[in-house]
Amino acid sequence: MALFFILCLIAFPYAYYQVLRWTALVVFIFLGSYYARYRRYLLCVAFFSLAVLFQPFHKISFDRTVWNIIDVFITFFLLYVFMKVKVKGEEEDE
Repeated sequence: MALFFILCLIAFPYAYYQVLRWTALVVFIFLGSYYARYRRYLLCVAFFSLAVLFQPFHKISFDRTVWNIIDVFITFFLLYVFMKVKVKGEEEDE
């Protein structure tokens, strides 16, 4: 997903952004549910909020510059979460 958001800095056809919205919606709902399962509620709220931001049904419109800033922020957020955040009890499921 981080790569998808970095690629948003390049001008692509509109279809790319539509695919990104659907993919982001599914991934962020999954991640929100995943972190809710392990009681990491701050991350849960963050990912569900991102799902709302990228949902394709009622598009939230910003200027391209604002979207680029959002895309970079989300990229760094995703990289941070996947490198640093540990889920307690995750080993118990294996």
